[in-house]
Amino acid sequence: MMLRNAGLADQSALAALGLKVWLHTYAGRGLNATIADYVLAKFTPAAMAELIAAPNNYIPVVELDHHLLAYALLKADSPCPADPSLTIELATMYVQESANRQTYGSQLWRACLEQQQNRQPEMPIWLRVNSKNQRALNFYAKHGFQKIGSVWIDFDGEHNENYLLKYSLR
Repeated sequence: MMLRNAGLADQSALAALGLKVWLHTYAGRGLNATIADYVLAKFTPAAMAELIAAPNNYIPVVELDHHLLAYALLKADSPCPADPSLTIELATMYVQESANRQTYGSQLWRACLEQQQNRQPEMPIWLRVNSKNQRALNFYAKHGFQKIGSVWIDFDGEHNENYLLKYSLR
């Protein structure tokens, strides 16, 4: 297993893994045109290349035998809807289903935490997580995150609540 920073050569694998994990999390009832259009626009190699190239982003990946299993995206300058003074977002923490419970998420989190401690140690990290994703909620609670609010994502009348969580470095 190797933990490393994402590079442009990872753009297709990041797009495919992101699409796979997002659909598993948010499209439990199936797909409609709105959801399909959304993921096919969001998870493209070009979109991933933009994220990789953005100077305020940090994207660690977990790789095993040259296969991407997980990645995270830590974004600076991303205000929290519940508290705009929070601007460091753990925007993505995606682990392939078959790789769950193998500490990859914890390794990604530690890498993001270390990155943030080197950048702005006084600034808390915030994230949004699907309220029905109990595995993720348990993970974040175990790592010290606290709920600070909620936001709703709407796809053609299908409402999904996302909790807003915060982790304070100090």
